Amino acid sequence: MQLNEYAKLSEWINDPATQVLWEFERSELLFVKRLGEGSIKVVVRYQGKRVDLDLLINALKVKTKTIESGINGGLYEVWR
Repeated sequence: MQLNEYAKLSEWINDPATQVLWEFERSELLFVKRLGEGSIKVVVRYQGKRVDLDLLINALKVKTKTIESGINGGLYEVWR
């Protein structure tokens, strides 16, 4: 992840417009940030496992350190 994307992700976590989803069984975090007509989604995957987004079961806010640890230790995707 590029530094500017990492900085943006840190800002998104504390933004009320950011929705954070956590799928515990498959260790995946999904961030959805609404930007006007569109949105930016950031997926952090642990252990390289994949999951259909509709299988995400719990929505909650998590601490920035948790996210940073996940990005450093897992896989991620960023797309619009």
